Amino acid sequence: MWVCVYDPFNQCRVAKAIIEIVENRSPNIIELQGLLNRICDLIGGKKFFLVLDDVWTKDHKKWGHFKNAFKCGAQGSRILITTRNEEVAKIIGSAYTINLEVLSKEECWLMFSKIAFFGGDPKQCNQLEDLGRQLANKCKGLPLAIKTLGGLMCFKKSREQWKNVLDSNLWELEDFEEGHFVSLLLSYYDLSSAIK
Repeated sequence: MWVCVYDPFNQCRVAKAIIEIVENRSPNIIELQGLLNRICDLIGGKKFFLVLDDVWTKDHKKWGHFKNAFKCGAQGSRILITTRNEEVAKIIGSAYTINLEVLSKEECWLMFSKIAFFGGDPKQCNQLEDLGRQLANKCKGLPLAIKTLGGLMCFKKSREQWKNVLDSNLWELEDFEEGHFVSLLLSYYDLSSAIK
């Protein structure tokens, strides 16, 4: 099961999404406890793997209800959580955390250039390489940022357009300055230890 959690964290939305994945239909339950009971019924005694993607909430009380429901699953079930905040992984009680490192400058450039210059004229690529390398560096080694920016630049053909993006105020946003996008943490909650 794969559920995008997002921010702000909505317990009912997440619970409904889990049920939808298992039952292939939206539940007609609206109360959180009813949704959690349904999850418990659906996974009861079964081994499962759940991905909770893009988790931001640091409120451990909101996770307590889910942890109890997930204990209904069979031993060996796993939950993989993706987050950009190490504190979230700690609050959830992750058994194991992997901090994915950012890409090197050269890796950034290679990824960016493959996307931004896809199907382009080699001469034009050479003329824009200096600006492209500077733009790739602005992404701070984050693959999603590189992919997004490369996709945008793919449609910009002139040096002036590339320079405008490079000189944009976008790079002065607080999130870029404080490095909020610097790390992606993968963690999982080991249900076998919770069941014992």
